[in-house]
Amino acid sequence: MQKKQYYSERNGLVKEKYRISLREMRYYLDKIYNEYKPFGCFQKLFDEAGHDYSLFSIERFNKVHILPFKPEFNYQEDDIFDLIELFYEYIDVHSGKMVFNAPLNYGALKVDYQNDFRKKINRVLSKYDDGYYLTEEGEIRIGVTDGLDILVNTEITIDENNLDDVNNSNEVEKAKALFLHHKSSETDRRNALLILGRVLEENRKELKTEFMGKDESELFDLLNRFNIRHSDMKQKKGYPTGIYFDWIFYNLLSAIDAFYKIRTK
Repeated sequence: MQKKQYYSERNGLVKEKYRISLREMRYYLDKIYNEYKPFGCFQKLFDEAGHDYSLFSIERFNKVHILPFKPEFNYQEDDIFDLIELFYEYIDVHSGKMVFNAPLNYGALKVDYQNDFRKKINRVLSKYDDGYYLTEEGEIRIGVTDGLDILVNTEITIDENNLDDVNNSNEVEKAKALFLHHKSSETDRRNALLILGRVLEENRKELKTEFMGKDESELFDLLNRFNIRHSDMKQKKGYPTGIYFDWIFYNLLSAIDAFYKIRTK
């Protein structure tokens, strides 16, 4: 459903989307964290950390004093993201919550706290900086624009009995995680493109049939033209990788997605 525009937006009075600050991120994380804490949702985390949160922090993050979580502490962006991923990992997937469901009748309702936590934290992450989101696998990734989210969050359609298909599907998911992770470097993103290129290369013969030759060759030209696979004097150099890598990534991912959908029909 399309988001309704209210008066100020319809009349152009809101010039820019509101982006929350790091300080506000800490505030909202604290608020969400304390919604679940009273129900014992993080008991597994407390039990595992024991009385030595510093040692636990070193073991999990290679950092000291990340835990116990204190909203007034001067956490940096990567600290907050680490904590979000940790809380998602340790929160009880299903816990009983006492709810009022009929007159004079209380019962325990099974609530998927992990999924609920992810939905709430994603409302916050999407409004921070350029936008981020927490995946079902528990990794914070760079946000994607409307229309591309389905492509990124859906696994390719494969024959589950075909080992090559399964391996390629795993490689595509690896490339997504590498490219879209909030800490991904230029090298990580380049490697993600190489992974997608290898998946295409393995299916090159079939691609020639499905994509009519010319389209298929253009996919590999993308990798070669921008100095990602091979190096020669004709390749583009000194281009803004932040822009072009995104463009190449979504083109390759779309091609792989389309190829497997067509092939499995």
